[in-house]
Formats: sequence, structure tokens, C-alpha cells
Amino acid sequence: MARYAATLFCLAVRSPLLWVSVLVASALLWVGVANMPALAVSGPYDRQSMQTNFDLYEQQEASASQREWLAREPSSLLEERAQEEFVDRGRVYDLMRAATDDRSYIKAILELLRHDEQYPYAGFSHAENEASQEFYQQLLRLEDPQLYESIQEMPAIAFFTYRWQEWFSLPIVSQLLASLAAGSAEPSSSAASFSPEAHLVMMVPAVVASACVFRWKTRRRLLDAVPLVRGAASTVEVLTAAACSLLAMAAVVLPGLVWLAAKNGLGNLSYPVVYFQAGEVVATTAGEVIFQGASLCVLATLVIALVLELSCCATHRMTPGVIVASATVLAPLIPDYFDRLSPLASAAPWLPSTYLGVDKVVGGWSYFINTENDVLPIAGCDYAHGLLVLGGTALVLVTLVTAVHLFCHAVRLHRMGSVGGPSGGSASRGGAHALEHSGAASSSRDGGAMRAKGARFSPRLSARGTPDVRRAFRDGARDLPAPAATVRSTTAAYLTVLLRGAAIPAAVVCEAAVLVLPAVVPFRTGMEAYTQDAYVSRYQEHSRAQGGDLAAFSDPAFARRDIELLADAAWAPDARSFAVAAAAYEGWWAARLEEGAVLAAAAENPGIARSREEFYRRLSELDDPSIALVGSQLSPVRLVAFDARLYPALLGALPYFAAGAMAISATRRGLLRQVPVRGWRRALSVASATIVVGLVGAALAWLPVLAVALIRCGWGEVAYPVIVWDAASPGLLPWLSALVGEAGASLPAVATAGELAHLYVGRLAVTGLIASVASSAISVVVGRTVRVAGAEQEISRKEL
Repeated sequence: MARYAATLFCLAVRSPLLWVSVLVASALLWVGVANMPALAVSGPYDRQSMQTNFDLYEQQEASASQREWLAREPSSLLEERAQEEFVDRGRVYDLMRAATDDRSYIKAILELLRHDEQYPYAGFSHAENEASQEFYQQLLRLEDPQLYESIQEMPAIAFFTYRWQEWFSLPIVSQLLASLAAGSAEPSSSAASFSPEAHLVMMVPAVVASACVFRWKTRRRLLDAVPLVRGAASTVEVLTAAACSLLAMAAVVLPGLVWLAAKNGLGNLSYPVVYFQAGEVVATTAGEVIFQGASLCVLATLVIALVLELSCCATHRMTPGVIVASATVLAPLIPDYFDRLSPLASAAPWLPSTYLGVDKVVGGWSYFINTENDVLPIAGCDYAHGLLVLGGTALVLVTLVTAVHLFCHAVRLHRMGSVGGPSGGSASRGGAHALEHSGAASSSRDGGAMRAKGARFSPRLSARGTPDVRRAFRDGARDLPAPAATVRSTTAAYLTVLLRGAAIPAAVVCEAAVLVLPAVVPFRTGMEAYTQDAYVSRYQEHSRAQGGDLAAFSDPAFARRDIELLADAAWAPDARSFAVAAAAYEGWWAARLEEGAVLAAAAENPGIARSREEFYRRLSELDDPSIALVGSQLSPVRLVAFDARLYPALLGALPYFAAGAMAISATRRGLLRQVPVRGWRRALSVASATIVVGLVGAALAWLPVLAVALIRCGWGEVAYPVIVWDAASPGLLPWLSALVGEAGASLPAVATAGELAHLYVGRLAVTGLIASVASSAISVVVGRTVRVAGAEQEISRKEL
């Protein structure tokens, strides 16, 4: 077993794909970290931010009216308390300005926090204040407390536990992901930002490492016939794959951590980590965060390895397992996946993909400690729950793998019994015995016949033969015995190979399962803010605001009109009347915003109000102007629009990528590598086959979605309006925005459900085209490389 594990490990480590993925991921990671702005490590109490408060206080203190107000006797207890607050704040500011090192400055910050607790301001939160005090008190207990102003100043441990993922960005990758991602219903989120780039650079090498181990397990490899008990072989394969995945993830972060450790030291495992998670304060240390993150990574890699092992055992192919593992890894990239208002919020605590975002689950330290900077606002998605879910998933996968092994063993025994007698005994003696006899038989045959099969061996060439090989390949296909193939026949051959494989059905099933989830699981549509209950709450808030000192309106007539229009919408008798009244209010509110009649405290983008006005206007024109709050209430067209908004176009292009991967594999390994066609013909054939298979696969994936919605809700109305937020920002990939039909950046637009589906189809077409073109180019390169290798082997055979 140890020798088998060592063999698998060596074969995986020798894979160029693994090294390329690790090197590219590591380079992208640390280039992105190096380009982070200085604002990434700022906080509410850093010296630069506090300098503005110091200057403002000095201006107030120097004014004659302020000195006169402080000198006179207070007329009330409220005025006396205000004078005490001003004087005490000056004392704290003096302490902060006089601080010469980090320890004294931290003490001054604690004094400021106690001052805010004694004299609370508007919007003061006791929970946030107590959490901040806890952080700085723990920091003060360290032997050498430090406050960092940039990532370059942090030691290795401090950086590893810092929430740098929220600021991580890559110049090209971030723009591409933002352009391909479906826009969310609202531009705001209750969760702290989740960087898909940081997630990808950590998890993609882990999947690649496991795939590099299990690629030697398929039926085309000799290691599939390893003379070991199947249970022991599976155990070795899973553990080796998990270990390789962990080492790949460690190799991604290792260069930068070594550089930070050499420059700034290793750091302190007792460095405090305080953050909010689901509204609750979590206080821990850097050492505990590292331990929790490492344990979740171990379970995550174990789950990925078990998925691939199950795929290899059940289908003797690795592709379905890679597709499922990739879908699980990419699931947290769904827009607003970690938002408490997300449709996935109720199911997220029980999904294994949730805990692949390790930084969101275990948290990290930051100088912004408040509920708005909540690490993961969904209740139940904590470390203990992550251990339970990932451990339970691993246990289920182990059970399935064991069941598959037992089933295959029973089938094998049945076949041996049907053959009868000892004659079938040699077949049951394992791969080693079979290989021994097959090798002896092969050695007695003509060696030229064996070489003509295009075996995987590559004879060594003499120095004299190398120029002849290159010359023969430059001369073209004259030495190739097969006739030239047409584009039609080559395309038909590729279509036959693609349709017979297991990757396309697996991709279609996975995509259909994901797309149908909103129709069968109570996913929230995110439309709570557009219901009549939301306008009732808004009416109550505005009524209270106008009656107190925090009025957001400068004109009493303006305030009365606001209340009147809100009352019409809040107490409308039916859905159509509500839509008409809401459209009138939003139109009036947008006009006041454009005129500047609203104070800055209550102002918003007028385009948002105009979008809501158009939404309610179109809603009032429908036969059924109701607003669905869960996905199971959506008609087929509305469900397609909801899925288009919820999922990125990369999910819809899954059949394209599966077809492209199979085409490349067939070019490299199958008979199609012997087709003597020119590069452009091969590229055209691969592109045509990939597009056809991708279109058919995407259509088949949508059939169960439409069927479920049709049975539940009927056809519905195509003209149902939705609000679309363009995810791209100005100037980012304008050619891609033009291809998918988007008009600009950060532009709120109102479209019907059909138009939103058209946007999704446009994104899907672009993504599928990119996948097809990439597959064509890679197939041409692979085909030419294989022809060179075949020519080298043929000339070498003749020389020998």
C-alpha cells in the first residue's frame, strides 16, 4: 500500500498540469495582494483617519462662539452633558496625538471607545463598541502589540488571518468575472464582499491535484488493475489525492508567506481575531483561526477526492467526478450566495459548497468591527456546522463508494460463476496475473504490429535521426497512409465520440439539477422590498421621522405629499391598485430627487427610483400583477429569468466546456488523433461539434426546469417586468458588453422577463463561443503534436 501511494504521488507530482495550475494560481494570488490599495488595511481609528477628527476639533475649539458656549453656565442637564462630552473628547484626542508607539495609541483608542460608551452618539451600537474594546484589550495583552498600516508590514500569521480576500482583485480576471456574472436584483448586500478570484486561486489547484491522481485510475491506465484489495486501493487513492490537494493549496500561498516571514517575522499565534458572524460577536485568536481553516481544508479536499473516487468506481471515468467537484467548488461564486436575503439562505447551512469558502466560515480580523462588516450573515454557517456537514458528506460518499465496490464484486462473481470451473480462475486473480500472461503473449508476436497500434512508448531517437523527423513533418502528410478527411466526416466522427461519452450527460444532469432547485426548494426571489408590506413599513418610518428631530425633509408640504402617496400605496385594496399607487409614488420621488429637494441624508440615485416606477407601471398592465416571493410561485418564463439573474452564464455553458474537454481528449488519445486533416479543418470540425452538442445539452438541461414550473404555475405572462442591474463597470470589456447587448455600466434598467432571458442567452452564447474556439485551438495543437510524435516513432522504427 505504501508503495502504491508513493507511485500515485510521484505520478501526480510529475504532471505538468499540476505545476502549471499551482504556479499560475500563486502568481495571480500574490500579484493581486501586491496591488491591493493602502485602504485595504485602514480602520476607523488609524492615525490618518483620526487626523481629520483632530483638525475638526481644533477648529471648533478655536472658534469664539464655542469658547463662549463652554464658559457660560449650562441652562439644562442636556447642555451640561454636551459640554462635558466636548471637553472629555478633547482629552482623549490629546492622548491619541501624544502617543509615541502602538501600545500607547491602543490605550488611547480604548479611552475613545469608553468615551463613546459614556456619551453615545446617534446610531451608537453597544455590541459593536464592546467587540472593538475586546479586540484592542486582547491586542494590548500581547508582549509587542502592533497596528498595521499596510499588508507589506504584516508578519506571516497576521496576513494569513487577515480578511484580505475582501480587497483581492485581479486586473483581467475580476473584470471578466464581473462581466459574465448575472446581475443581482439590488446593488447592495448584507454580507461582506466575497472575492471569487481569491476563492478560485485556492480551490482550483486542489481539484487539479486530485484529478492528477485519479487520472491513473481509469480503465485506460494500468494502475486500474493494481493487485490490491479494492477497498485498500480506494483508501490509498483517496488519501493520496487529498494529500496532494492540500500540498497544492499550501504551495499556492507558500511563496508569499515565506517572503513575509523573512521580512517581518512569523508573527504571534495569540493575535486577536474579533468579528461579527450572523450578528453575533466571535472572539478568538489567530492560532485558532488557522487550526479551524486547516481542518476545514482537510475535509474539503477529502470530499473532492471521494467524489472523484466514486466517479472512477461507478463509471471508470474521471470526467463526471471532475464536473461535480468543479460545480461544488464554483457554487459559492453565485451572486449573493452568502447574503442572508439570498434565495439560498435557508439551504446554505446544509450545503457542502458553503464551507469551501473557508475564509467566510472561520472569519478573520479587521479594524472594521461592526454588523455591516459581518463575515457571514447566515445563521448556522459556523465552524462546528461546517465540520458536521463536510464530515457527513464524506461519510455518505464513503458509503456510496463501498456500495459500488460491493455491487461490482457481486457482478464479477456472477460472471465467473456463469463461465464455470477453474477456467475462469485466471481472470479472477487480479490485474497482475492478467498483465503477466498478456505481456508474454504480446512478446511472442511481431513487434511491428504492436508498434503500429500507437502504443504509449516513445523510442529514443539518435541525434542523427532528429533532423529527419522534423523534415518529414515539415513536408506535410505525404508519409501518412490515410486519405484526407473531409470536414463533414470529421465533424460526424467528433459528434459520435461526444455523444457516446459520459461527460455530456453528467454535465446536463448537473446543470439541470442546479437550475431546477429554485422551482422545488423554497428559494426567496429577493422581491420583499417591492411588496405592499414594504411600503407599509416605509410609511411608518417616514411618519416617525417627520414627527421627530431626525426629519429628512426640508419642506412641510413636501413631507405631507410624501405621506399621502405612501398611504395610497400602503393601504391599496388590491394588487393592481397597489402597483398603480407605487408607480405614482416612485415617479414623484424620482422627480424630487432630480430637483434636489431631498436632503443628503435621505438621497439616493434617481435612476433607482425611475427603475422602480417603470417596474410598477408595467406590473399594473398585467392580468396578474402579483409579486412572487418564492421560486415555486414562478411561471416558466419568470423562472428562466430568475435563474438567469441568480446563476452566472458559466453554469449554462457547462455542456460546452464538457464537450470541448471530450473533443480534446479524443484528439489526444482516441482514433481521431490519426485523422489526417489540416489545422483549420480540425478546428472547424471541433468547433461545429462542440457548438451542436453544447446547444443540445443546454436545451435538455432547461427541459425539467420548464416542465416543473409549467405543471405548478402554467405559462404565465412573458411581459412580466424585472429589474436588471448591470454588473460591469465603466470601460470594462466594452466588446463583451456589446456582444451580450448591455447598454452601459452601473445602469439600472427595467426589462421584461423575456428580455432578461435574452440577456442570459447572449451571455451564454458568448461563453459557449469562447469555449468552442478554445477547444478548437487546443485540439489543433494537440493533433499536430500527436502527429509529430507519430512521425518520430515511425522514423525511429525504420532506423532501428
